[in-house]
Formats: sequence, C-alpha cells, structure tokens
Amino acid sequence: MKRILLLAVVALLAVSSYAQFNNPDNRAHFGLRLSANINSPSDISAGKISFDGFKTGPGFSFGGVYNIPVWQNLYVEPGLMLWRDTYKEKIDDEFGDLKSKVKKFGLSIPVMVGYRFDVFSRGGWSFFTGPELRIGFTGKECDDDGHSIDIYGDEGWANQVDCAWNVGTGINIDKFYVGFTASLGMADMIKEQPKYRENRFCFSVGYNF
Repeated sequence: MKRILLLAVVALLAVSSYAQFNNPDNRAHFGLRLSANINSPSDISAGKISFDGFKTGPGFSFGGVYNIPVWQNLYVEPGLMLWRDTYKEKIDDEFGDLKSKVKKFGLSIPVMVGYRFDVFSRGGWSFFTGPELRIGFTGKECDDDGHSIDIYGDEGWANQVDCAWNVGTGINIDKFYVGFTASLGMADMIKEQPKYRENRFCFSVGYNF
C-alpha cells in the first residue's frame, strides 16, 4: 500500500511538473525590444603584449524578434536590430594624453535558443544563449577638437563585421518583457595588429504581440 501511495505521489509530481514546463498555449509571436547597452572593449593586444586602451561607453539598440516554439517551452528567437555604440579610447604619447571617441551605427542579427519556465501565473522566466552577427554601416573616430575620420572602408582600420556570443535571461509578465544579456565578442575588430574585441552588457525592455 505504501509503495502504491509513493508511486501515486511521484506520478502526481511528474504531471504537475510537466504542466508547469510544457505550456500548451505556446504560440509563435512577434516582439519589440529596446536596449540600453554598456560597451566594454577588451584590452588591446599584440602577441604577448596587451594594454587597456579603451573605456566603457553607452549605446542602444532597437528592433524586433520572432519567438518560435520548438518543443515544450524550448524556443528559437531570431531578431533584427539597429544599434548605436560608443566608447572612448585613450592613448599616451610624447605630447600627452590623446583622447578620442569611437561612434558606430549598424545592424545586428541575433539568433537565440532559450527555455522558459512558467513560474508565474501571468508569465515566465527565460534563459537563452546564441550567436549574434553585427554589421557596421558607419563608423567615426572623433577627437576632442572635433576632428573625425572614417574607421570603415579601404582607408579605415576597423572591421565592419563582428560576431558575438550572447548569454542572457528575461522575464515576461503578460505582454511585457524585461531582460539582461551579456555579449562576448569573438572577432578581432582591427584589420591588422594590434587586436581587440568588443563586449557589451544590455538591459532590455519590450512588448510581445
């Protein structure tokens, strides 16, 4: 009898767990996202030598995502975002400190794979990861005197295409979304030596249709 009761309790917990993590109301949907970014470039490195040549800077992105349920609460979420990034560089030379700011504008295509836990009656908590392709449209390096140069193109020093790997979490309540993403740059952003990569932290809000 005790064994039967134990099996019944286990079965009840399994059904309850399945109902919690497998929402039959899952459906594909569009969403809008607005993010405030903190851009944090890595150290500049050449061989075994590296130094801190950049300071963090603000940025933002805006665009849309399309959430596609795959199995239970597992989903794939591609997106299309316009972004604006800035950060400061600081170089010491014989004339003193040369300070300039990098300003870039472009398009990104993230493809996230995630899982949502239905821990709220009106929403869920998601964890996700995946690659992000970033393409720069325009890029300027501006000094304190107002002079600027293009960093892209044949005469520029920067690569226009970047690839990052994202890890993040988000909460949905009704149709509203709040999330945090850490983005680790995987491509070198300078055409020649030395090298550096771009990392960022993103705080996002959104609305799902």
